[in-house]
Amino acid sequence: MYFINFIIRTMITFKHILILNLCLASLSLSPLLMAKDNVVFQLVNQQEYLQHLDDIEQKNSTMTKSLFFEQPDQNAPLIEMLVPKKINAIKSPTNMKLAFEALDNADINIASFEVKYGWLDITDRIKKHAVINNNSVSASNVELPTGSHTITVQIKDSKGRATEKDFTFTVEQ
Repeated sequence: MYFINFIIRTMITFKHILILNLCLASLSLSPLLMAKDNVVFQLVNQQEYLQHLDDIEQKNSTMTKSLFFEQPDQNAPLIEMLVPKKINAIKSPTNMKLAFEALDNADINIASFEVKYGWLDITDRIKKHAVINNNSVSASNVELPTGSHTITVQIKDSKGRATEKDFTFTVEQ
C-alpha cells in the first residue's frame, strides 16, 4: 500500500512539473494585457493562503487515490495561462491572462468561467477586476502573498463539455 501511495504521489508531482514546463514555454503577452482599472487588487490574502496550506497538508496526510482515472473528453475546451510567462518566480503584483479555445465546432461559454483557490471560490474577485471576452480573461495588478499558489480554472463550451486545469506558481518577495 505504501508503494502504491508513493507511485501516485510521484505521478502527481510529475504532472505538476509537466504543467510548469508547459507554462514556462508559453509566450509572454504582458504588453497586450488590458485592465479594467489600474488598481492593485488582492486575489488571495495571507490568512486565506495559510488556510490553503493547512488544507493541502491535511489532504496529503489523509489522501487515498484511485488507480483508475477518468479519461477526459478529447473535445473539451483548452485552457492556457499566457501570463505570467515564468510561473516559478513571479513578483507581486503581477498580470494574468488566461486563454480558452473551444473545439469541435463549439463556442466557449464564458458565463461558466470559475476560479478556485483550494476550497475558496475567487471567481467574483477576478471578474470584478478583469477584462473578460469570449476567449480570454485578463487581469492586471493581481496581488498575492509570497509563497506557492495553485489556482484551478474551469470553463465549459456550448456543448456542455467542461475542462478544469490547475496552475501553480511561486511568488517571490
